[in-house]
Amino acid sequence: MLFNKIIKKYQSFSIITKLLIPQIITLIFGIFYILFTYQSISSISNSYTSIKQDIIPSIEKSTKNIMLLKQISSDFTFATLSLEDEFLESSKQYNQTILNNLSIIQDLTHINVAPYKKIYTKYFNYTYNIVKNMTSIQSIESNQDDINKISDFYNETTVKFKELNLKVKDIVSKKTNAVYTQIESFHTNVLLFGVLLYAILSFVTFLIYKRLQTNFTNLIKDISSIRQSGLIKEKLAQFSKNEFGIIASELNAIFEDFSQAYQNVVDIANKDKLTQLYNRVYMDKKIDELVELDEPFAIVIADIDHFKKINDTYGHIVGDKVLESFASILQKHLKDKAIVSRWGGEEFLIVIPKCNDIDKVYKLIEELREKIERYDFPEVHNVTASFGCTIHYPSNSFKDTMHQADKALYKAKELGRNCVVKF
Repeated sequence: MLFNKIIKKYQSFSIITKLLIPQIITLIFGIFYILFTYQSISSISNSYTSIKQDIIPSIEKSTKNIMLLKQISSDFTFATLSLEDEFLESSKQYNQTILNNLSIIQDLTHINVAPYKKIYTKYFNYTYNIVKNMTSIQSIESNQDDINKISDFYNETTVKFKELNLKVKDIVSKKTNAVYTQIESFHTNVLLFGVLLYAILSFVTFLIYKRLQTNFTNLIKDISSIRQSGLIKEKLAQFSKNEFGIIASELNAIFEDFSQAYQNVVDIANKDKLTQLYNRVYMDKKIDELVELDEPFAIVIADIDHFKKINDTYGHIVGDKVLESFASILQKHLKDKAIVSRWGGEEFLIVIPKCNDIDKVYKLIEELREKIERYDFPEVHNVTASFGCTIHYPSNSFKDTMHQADKALYKAKELGRNCVVKF
């Protein structure tokens, strides 16, 4: 129920609005997707920040320890050769820096640096004490075993520091790859979402286009059909309340106005201006149609008695009023039973389709004659009419049938007028 209401509401939107709605929906989905992926973006950002602030400094510290180890070794060598203990002061500072760096590396990378610190401390303390002793006694003579130990401790420490450096780099590499994987996954998801959203948008836009195309096609088809058929009374289908509905509504209004104007032209062409009965031109066409059907029909000629005298006595204006009243009586009495026309002057022709019973015609026209006789015409008051009736059969020519009706009318006038004569 709600879905149907939404569909009806959507169909009532303008074309521009329909085209904008998919764009707006796409924008909304995009915003929601960004909000939904905010956690992923934050996670990537935090990982990147961690690498920048923690992991990279640990590499620097690890690399610097290797360099400081070499510097300490050099200081020990210079102190031994020069027998000056000032070099030992520098080595102590470097020593403290190395120890601090090892603690920082452990805090940042969570690598257990105790083994590395142990071997390094063993090297530093052992070498420092021996060199210190040499400088104090001002003699570079030393035991060969001590020299060998110092060399072994130094080499072992160097190896361990390089090993630690590789571990730190490995952690950095893994964390960096993890971040790259997150970024790549995020980019892939964004791309897939974008492609999916674009596909949906394209599909919806295609549906709208097909709907618009269908509306255009139907509208053109209906207009073309009306133009070809000439049935201007037909109406275009109301597609919806959008621009197509407005166009169809306006065209229907134009068709209605044109239909009314056309009907007015038809009435002018087919009806007598004074009496509003059909004229002779229309009646000739109608009779031709009835003759083509090869079916019998009745013909009645009516003539107002002494109409010339009415015009001469009361004037043509009164005469016109008599004609109008006479025509009104004919219309009301005959209604849908017959086709009534003004044949000319004060003469009227009545056609009763699908009728071959002259007695029935006589009865109907006699009732009409009596109504006319009793009617109070404006100013003239009393008016009568004469009628000639006959039946047209397919075997006869219509010219002969009219001649028969004329003879019947002439006979009615011979009988003193105000009567009905059948042939």
